[in-house]
Parts: sequence; structure tokens; C-alpha cells
Amino acid sequence: MTKNLEIITAKVSELIEDPANARRHTLRNMQAIEASLKRFGQVEPLVVQKSTQQVIGGNGRLTAMKELGWEECQVVEIDVDSMEATAIAIALNRTSELAEWDIGTLAPLLEKLPTEAVVGFDQVEIEELGKNLDWAGVSEEELTKASVEQQKKDEIKDNEKVFHVVVPKDAASEVRPALEEIAEMHGGKVR
Repeated sequence: MTKNLEIITAKVSELIEDPANARRHTLRNMQAIEASLKRFGQVEPLVVQKSTQQVIGGNGRLTAMKELGWEECQVVEIDVDSMEATAIAIALNRTSELAEWDIGTLAPLLEKLPTEAVVGFDQVEIEELGKNLDWAGVSEEELTKASVEQQKKDEIKDNEKVFHVVVPKDAASEVRPALEEIAEMHGGKVR
């Protein structure tokens, strides 16, 4: 494995997009990538296979750079064969995809930022996040306390996953049918 990564400058025109890239970029995603590049510039290098100059990580950013007319960008070249490059590309995309937003932390952060500083969320989405927090009517401290108490009560058996959903009592009757449907689809149950 590569021990010391060196960031170098490369010509955008000489980099090759991965023709087998399994990650698809929607129009909205590409608009967000372009907006991010315009607003912040390049803040992380593309990952490139040294022998071929094919992009392993950052194909969407490369496409956006080309659309924006960039001539150069920062890259990290790694010396791997094509099989390893494919495995890395999948891992980079999948590990990112598995992350989740902490809405209780995200919503207040987005609300504090000036509109022009926010990339990837539109104003309606930001307002919805805030409404979801307001609607719950439960403070972060209460949510944390309730979650910790519930986790202490539950026992997780072999391969059983327990998910905790805290909703206000007055909304429970509305939310429960949807939760039961989801649980049933995955072989679970709502307590």
C-alpha cells in the first residue's frame, strides 16, 4: 500500500474518466459539484491510477472541472493495477454512501450559514430540516437521554439490529404504521 501520498498538479485534459465507473452523477449532483468547485475551489485531490492516468476517485469532480474549463487540478497518483483500482473506486464510493447525516447537528449548522455559503442543499430542504426538528418538539438533550436509556433496556441478539425512533406521543399513531411496514419488509417488528 502507498505510505506517503504526494499531491501533484496534472493537466485536466490528460486525465481519463473511468469508463466503468459504477457511480452515476445526476444533473443535481453535477450542479452541486460545480457549485462547490466555484465556491471553494479544489479542496481535495483526485485519486489517479499512476500507469494510466485514469481517475479512481473523483470522476464527478473531473467532469465538473472540464465543464468549468479548468486546465489543471491536484491529484494523488497511486501505483496499483486495474483490478485494485476498481476495488478502490468502489470502496471510496461505498464508504461515502454508508454515512448518514446527523439531522440534529446539520440543521442548525445550515441555518447559521449564509445562503450563498451552502452548497448541495436548497433553501426548501434547509427549512424542512428545521421544521423536522421543531415538529419533534424534543430537545437534543432529551433525545440523547431517551436513546441512551432505551439502548440500556434493549438486548441485541445474534445478527439482530435494533433501531430507536423517538417521536412525540401525539405523532406516534401517524408514524407507527409506516415503521411497521418498513420493519415487516426487513423481517423485523415494532415494539
